[in-house]
Amino acid sequence: GVEYFRKGLKLYFEKHAYGNTVGNDLWEALTLASGKDVAGFMDPWLTKSGFPLVTVSSTSDSISLTQEHFLVNTTEADATRVWPVPLLGSDNTVPALLTTTETTFASSNPHAVRVNTGSVGHYIVRYADPNHASSVAALATDKTLLPAERLMLLHDSSLIARAGLASFLETLQLLVHYKHEDSETVWDVLAIIIADARKFIDLDDSWEGDLKEFIADFIAIQYERLGWDENAGDSASDKKLRAGIVGLGVYAEHPRAKAQALAAYELFRKDQSSISSELRSVTLGAAVRNDVSGAFEWLLELEESTNNPDLKQELMGVLSLTKSTERIELLLSRIMDSSKVRQHDIDTWLVYLMRSRYGRHMAWDWLRDNWSWIEKTFDGDKGYDSFPRYAASAFNTRDLLDEYVAFFEPKADDVALNRNIRLGIEELTSRVAWLEKDLANVRGFFTK
Repeated sequence: GVEYFRKGLKLYFEKHAYGNTVGNDLWEALTLASGKDVAGFMDPWLTKSGFPLVTVSSTSDSISLTQEHFLVNTTEADATRVWPVPLLGSDNTVPALLTTTETTFASSNPHAVRVNTGSVGHYIVRYADPNHASSVAALATDKTLLPAERLMLLHDSSLIARAGLASFLETLQLLVHYKHEDSETVWDVLAIIIADARKFIDLDDSWEGDLKEFIADFIAIQYERLGWDENAGDSASDKKLRAGIVGLGVYAEHPRAKAQALAAYELFRKDQSSISSELRSVTLGAAVRNDVSGAFEWLLELEESTNNPDLKQELMGVLSLTKSTERIELLLSRIMDSSKVRQHDIDTWLVYLMRSRYGRHMAWDWLRDNWSWIEKTFDGDKGYDSFPRYAASAFNTRDLLDEYVAFFEPKADDVALNRNIRLGIEELTSRVAWLEKDLANVRGFFTK
């Protein structure tokens, strides 16, 4: 507790005043003050990389807990790694610590038991029994769980799915418990999960309309609460959340979000101070997505002429949303023109275009066709080694994985590129395997 911590610090400072110390000196002082083996608890957390996954398995009258080393790439996990895990249970039947790989204890109401309450423990949790998981998820619906707990419930589920230890369907099924969510930090994770769901569209875009319909319905409550226009009493978090909700609405073709974004664009053309910085990229992006007459050309001129670095950055992302082959070709053709594109913006243009479904293949072809120019232009530049990671982060399909390996693997002899090529192949291989494995379940969730 706080008192023992204060007492331990006092002992520590008194003993080592004006001297040098090592980490164990602090643990020794805290151990003397508290009577507990602090070093024994802290050393595994500081000396072992990663963190554990705690799996909660329940029966009608008992709960079993297991821990294992968690990595998204499960083949690299260390099966012998064990931490002293503070369980932070929701009732006093839960042990204080899990110091072995497994423990079991009796419980009169197993589905009511939670671990890592407050979400302050540095580990992730999975509730293996679907009924137990549903009981915990229901606490997110009525906001019995704290914002941090609601956030981590989603975050843990998403990580577990990415590691292939559960289906991403379980994460999507959690979403239905968050329709009334109003915490901006929780929505940050919800937006990441929705973005992950959109990755599956690259494998099969036949159900994108169903996904958009789901998103439009999912954001409806918050869109009604926040609206488009800022209010005098808006908190900073609500201003940020509004931009995220509107952005999802524009992608999903939510009728009011789309109409208001396009109307705001017309006002922006007359007065660039007419919209807030939080809504600017969403507004301009709506004009490009919906091919408003003259919007692309005007925004490109603005990108070339503005001295506002934030606006310039936003415009690069906005212009890259175009679905037009001719316009994508135009953007790519400008990259080598130093009067149009500054060297430190080259990678930004390529990243934005490769992240777009409409520009991805063209930007990837450009990168391969002009690799010798990139080598020459970025010779000795610290950004040179990032190009393999940029490409890997944008790809989601087996054909692009194969093309990536064929192009970059022969370049792995370059010391500057070796590590990022290796990481890129590992990251992309893992992602493609995950998407292929879960595609049918995800598609079924949105089309049911």
